[in-house]
Amino acid sequence: AAEMVDAVIEGTNACIFAFGSTGAGKTHSMLGPEGGRRQAKQDGILPRAAGELFRRIARLEAEAKAAIGAGGFSAYEVRVSFLEVYCENAFDL
Repeated sequence: AAEMVDAVIEGTNACIFAFGSTGAGKTHSMLGPEGGRRQAKQDGILPRAAGELFRRIARLEAEAKAAIGAGGFSAYEVRVSFLEVYCENAFDL
């Protein structure tokens, strides 16, 4: 997902999609064991990608503040949607 985080930092929209039958491990892959409760060594793709995204934003903002003295607001906006598609119906989670 590092390449996806790179693209998001550059302003591209991104999507992570899991598809499979019931019990195939989609939730485990996306969130981690037990639905994503904090277990850093076993985090799924979504917590890892989100953590990396926010770490990079914080680093870029710190570099900008050091270079030009700006601060107090973020030049970045992050919006996230979680959707479930089940039996041809979409549910906003």
